[in-house]
Amino acid sequence: MHSGTGRDLRGRDYEKGRRASARTHSDRALRVAGGTYRERCVIPSWDDIRGSGGRAALALSTVCKNLTLVTTGDVDSSDYVQAIAEQFAFDVELTQIGEVPYFGYWTPLHRPLISPEPETYESVRLSAADEVVLRFGMLEADVVVSAKRAVYDPQTEQSPDDFFKNGSRADQVVLVCNEQELLALSGLRDIKTSVIELVERYAGVVVKLGPAGAIVATKKEYARVPAFITDSIFKIGSGDIFSAAIAFHWGEKRVALVEAASLASRAVAAYVSTREANLDSEYLLGLDLRPAPPAKGKRVYLAAPFFDLGQRRVVEDTRDILRRFGHDVQSPLHEVGTGPPDIIAPADIALLRSCDMVFCILDGMDPGTVFETGFARALGLPIVAFAERTASYEMTMFEGTGCQIFSDYTAAVYAVGWS
Repeated sequence: MHSGTGRDLRGRDYEKGRRASARTHSDRALRVAGGTYRERCVIPSWDDIRGSGGRAALALSTVCKNLTLVTTGDVDSSDYVQAIAEQFAFDVELTQIGEVPYFGYWTPLHRPLISPEPETYESVRLSAADEVVLRFGMLEADVVVSAKRAVYDPQTEQSPDDFFKNGSRADQVVLVCNEQELLALSGLRDIKTSVIELVERYAGVVVKLGPAGAIVATKKEYARVPAFITDSIFKIGSGDIFSAAIAFHWGEKRVALVEAASLASRAVAAYVSTREANLDSEYLLGLDLRPAPPAKGKRVYLAAPFFDLGQRRVVEDTRDILRRFGHDVQSPLHEVGTGPPDIIAPADIALLRSCDMVFCILDGMDPGTVFETGFARALGLPIVAFAERTASYEMTMFEGTGCQIFSDYTAAVYAVGWS
């Protein structure tokens, strides 16, 4: 069941962070409109009621005095949402519905299983009027906004709606979206022309690019904000934290959008490595973080065993995920196949020689994978290794020859683009 405490988002330094952030509070009212959903992840283990609205409200409660969450709930979640709001000192306007969505993840990089299926919901109409409003797209509701400043995160790649389509209005609106949402909203085929198109309708556009950071655009500037390198990455909800930070720093504190996005990127780095959220600028600027280099698509050799159902599933999923991140994945299973050793081995080596780097899965210490990894290191190719449950003595040669080794699957995938 869910933890029921909210401390997984805050950690031991919550009270210290809240006292420090009090110095930077503004009296402007901020309203978050978004879903509060049950989430489960298999690896790493996660089971709680969060969703975009709930997670953003918890993060913003560290820095906002006058905060309200506009959300939905069902018989299983409503009491919990009310209790969390009381515990962390924000108001909640909750509309009761029959069933709120459930999101299930295999890992944070896998696409979620959503139940019930999204097309089965009959959307209820909600309203959010305040000085500053953060509006998330919701499966079960449509939120009409009235604000001086609004931040809009569509939260869907399938036909996202324009902010103003449902009658929402604001003096200034910042659109925060990923690349697929951006292209769907613009109807165009590339990022830059889409941003230029949408900046005509919005005060600012922020495009989240995962390990490549973010693009920030207004009518006067076009800039890039880096992501930051962390050893572990709990990606579920990272976009919610990013949008919450934009809403606080640009919406409430009135800092420039590029500066707000930079602080948001720092907030995400802190969150994905600790599952804690604190949006205070003094805290974020004090973090010792390494900006990630611009992530580029690589030609990646995928070295891994594929001799049983579990191994095959991991290979298929890893290939799909790396390709989704823009890499040209060369998998011996898919590109060469199986056959006699005198044919397969030379073909695999020729394929390996054609690649920029290797992503290897070392669990089980498959001899073929170990051989390919050693051969690649002798060629001078960078190695990113995922080793979830290997003994330390097994890693001596990998560590000693400069391989990047991760027990966190998401961090390993991100490292491919950063290598």
